Amino acid sequence: MDHQHESSESHNTAEWWDEAWASSDHATPEPDGILLAEVRGLHPGRALDIGCGEGANAVWLAEQGWRVTAVDFAESGIRRGRELAAERGVEVDFLVADAGSYQSDDRFDLIILFYIQLAAEARLKVLATAARALAPGGLLLFAGHDRSDPPHEWKDEDRATLTTPEQVASELPGLTILRAAVVSHEAGAHTASLQHESEGEHGSHGATTLVLAVQPG
Repeated sequence: MDHQHESSESHNTAEWWDEAWASSDHATPEPDGILLAEVRGLHPGRALDIGCGEGANAVWLAEQGWRVTAVDFAESGIRRGRELAAERGVEVDFLVADAGSYQSDDRFDLIILFYIQLAAEARLKVLATAARALAPGGLLLFAGHDRSDPPHEWKDEDRATLTTPEQVASELPGLTILRAAVVSHEAGAHTASLQHESEGEHGSHGATTLVLAVQPG
């Protein structure tokens, strides 16, 4: 990954990520440690991964027995996800779609949003869509770069997408918040190896906003 290219352009465009996934030669992605910690052991049902990147989280969920739909706006990421699912022998419904415009008539028992990093107005729209798509008793799991520890190479427009647990929790008014915290972890999440490649910090997210919420009912 060209660090100068990474530093000079916003990370929040389909074009940037499409080129990043297409040109990256990093290792096969692994599921995020937060996902494993929060979801492992749950009874599998229908799951939706919004902003799935290369699909590591979606494929892991499918391996646990979940019926998974995964969406991302970068075609090269979706292509990698489909290849990974085929390698692992699982089925995932991968779709090229923007998180801000994606809609589903289905209801899901689990919806995950990992590091999609949207500005406040766009994030509110996506979270509202996700909340409406939750089945009664369904869980929403959000993880994003926390405002307390921004990636140092990010531009101001990218830093505007940073979050706090209190902020995200307040943006889910219809859900019951089970956990809202700042966590630090080493994980193989799908954005980390690209965003920190030049620093040799593969898989490190630093401080992460974590919010876990449930749909009443």
